[in-house]
Amino acid sequence: MKATTIDGGNGPRTLESRNSLLTDVIGATGIKTGWTSDAGFCLVGSATRHDSELIAVVLGAATEAQRFSQATELLEWGFEHYGRRKFASEDETMGAVVVTDYIDREVIGVLDGIVSSAVFSLDGEISYVVVLPESIDAPVEKGQRLGTYTVKQGDRMLTQVPIVAAQSVPEPGFFERIWISIIRGWRRVGNCRRGIGLTSPMWNPGAGQMQRSFQEALRTTRGQTPTASWITPLCTYRGAMRRSSARGPASVCQLKRNGSARPGAAWNRGASPGAMS
Repeated sequence: MKATTIDGGNGPRTLESRNSLLTDVIGATGIKTGWTSDAGFCLVGSATRHDSELIAVVLGAATEAQRFSQATELLEWGFEHYGRRKFASEDETMGAVVVTDYIDREVIGVLDGIVSSAVFSLDGEISYVVVLPESIDAPVEKGQRLGTYTVKQGDRMLTQVPIVAAQSVPEPGFFERIWISIIRGWRRVGNCRRGIGLTSPMWNPGAGQMQRSFQEALRTTRGQTPTASWITPLCTYRGAMRRSSARGPASVCQLKRNGSARPGAAWNRGASPGAMS
């Protein structure tokens, strides 16, 4: 039996508990034993493990030993199937969101706290849902809420933690916006040039001048002057457009002439338009 000594006023006094759970069950904290002729041997027992506290109630046991064995079985079963679980750590990266005002710039989304919850294992499977926008406009402040991280068990939500920006992204200045617009224009021109397979660049930033226009390039290879209705390039790119210039993928281009569409053909960079079949 578990015992404790107190000051009884007339000297020390030793008290002994009749609750054998205190010595037989790991983490046991109480609570109360009892008996009446109608209710039999009764017990309200409690225990704490890993920040989870369970309470077992036994009524109508035939013997004193039986109430303790039944309470022990209840508590052990409870700790086997119930407890607090940690799903993710604070500041753990959940994804990245494109900042639309820039080129190839993203803001990292991290958790705004530890993700944990009490879980009863027999309630169903655990699932995780990360919600983040595809893009966001600048400025972005550090700690600004971007989305949510949700933990569910079956159809029931266990916990939800905000996903916030890991760093600040200021709004681009006036001249920076101009430069970004120029770069985007170069990329669009470069993507179309790869689509039709021109050997010479349409725009040479090093020379600082337009070498030849789109229509001039086609006129030299076809021997006639195209018009907007005569030529319609329809280009499909592999990968995201914002990364296509770095990867340099081949494109698929179709040419529409006199109202009829020619079969599409894949042209590699540097191929001659006249060689297209």
